[in-house]
Formats: sequence, C-alpha cells, structure tokens
Amino acid sequence: MQLDWDGAVNAWRVNAGLFRMGRREWVTDAGWAAAWRDGVRTVVDLRSDRELAPRPDDADADPAALGVRVLRVPTEDPDDPAFEPLRPYLASPEQYGHYLAAFGDRVAAAVLAVAEGPAGVVVHCSAGRDRTGLVIGLGQQAAGVPADAIVAGWVRAAEGINAFHRHHHHPREGFLPGPEFAAHLEPRVAALRSFLAAVDAVDLLRRRGAGPRQLAAVAARFAPDG
Repeated sequence: MQLDWDGAVNAWRVNAGLFRMGRREWVTDAGWAAAWRDGVRTVVDLRSDRELAPRPDDADADPAALGVRVLRVPTEDPDDPAFEPLRPYLASPEQYGHYLAAFGDRVAAAVLAVAEGPAGVVVHCSAGRDRTGLVIGLGQQAAGVPADAIVAGWVRAAEGINAFHRHHHHPREGFLPGPEFAAHLEPRVAALRSFLAAVDAVDLLRRRGAGPRQLAAVAARFAPDG
C-alpha cells in the first residue's frame, strides 16, 4: 500500500510495523506526524555520509521532534575499491551479487538494525529502490516471504521512483513511459529472481554473527501480515 505522508517519495507499507521510502529529508512536518500516527518510531537510513548534503527541495522538518529515532546504518563505503564497479551508485538487482560480496557485513548489519529497532520502522536510502529493496528483500526472505512477493515490492518501488522522475529532474535517471519502462524492468526483475534463488539470507546473517534471538527478531519484523 502506498503511503500518504506529506512530502514522502516512493513510500510504501511493507507490513503493519515496517515501511520503506526515499530520502527522509523530503518528508514535511505534516508527513512525519502522519508517519507517527501510522506507528513509526524508528528510521533506518542506509546512505553513506557523502549523501547527506541538503538539497533545495528538502523540507525543514525534524522527525526527532516527535520522538522518532534516526539510525544511520550505511550499507556501503564509496571509498572502498570494491565500490568501483557500482559507480555512480547501486542501480539494479543485476549488481546485488557484487554488492553483497563487497559489503555483506554492512548489509547484514542493516537487516538486523531494522529487525531490532523499536517498531514501527521505516527504511530508506535515496530513491527507496535498490539499497532499501536489498535490505527489505533479504529480511523478507529470512522471514519466509515468497520470492514473488519480494519481487512485487521491488517493482512497486521502481514504479514509484519512476513516477517521481516524471516531474523531478535526476542527473542520471529520467522518467520512462510505459513500454520503455517495461523493457527497462524486464532484465532487472529477472536478475532479482536469480539473486533471490541463489542467496540464503539466514546463512548470510548467521555468518555475520546473528544468533537465534536476532534471527527470531528478523522473522518477526519482516513477516507478512497475518
């Protein structure tokens, strides 16, 4: 379900206590008030330090004023040589395998931060598509969510940021109309399905030190409603 939080871009409900969106600086005071009413108490920000510079279209809002806790858990180090094949940024599930090989410790830490943060939790990167999609998708897989549902969530986020680009300039991505967007999605969806078939999120978390308590928290946080 898409969320009506004023200013929020590409904002979606994952389950009753978990949400995802693009960068939080776009959200207005009214938007944060709506998020609070929806149960948001924690924000997990996946961006690196260099992405935190203000932008002209940012809202002058402070979620902390409502008591919302912001956790910064960057999933990457842009200064690491392993980031070179990903430049300028992670932009497709076709890159998820390399990203996880390069920054698996960081990604696992982000999944656990989402799982253990006081509910409800909203996860964001910049667009709310790939880093957010990777963290949400791994958590969902560990919680037993079917691959089709994970893929559907990624597609919704890709559609959401594409719609945003219709009216907002981006230096590297522009709005793609229906047939072009469908062609754009096809290899990315196939890559995401292949990635999900190959990865074992529970094993990833265990190899990064997650024990039974943490895995139970992941299962609880990322499980579908009902």
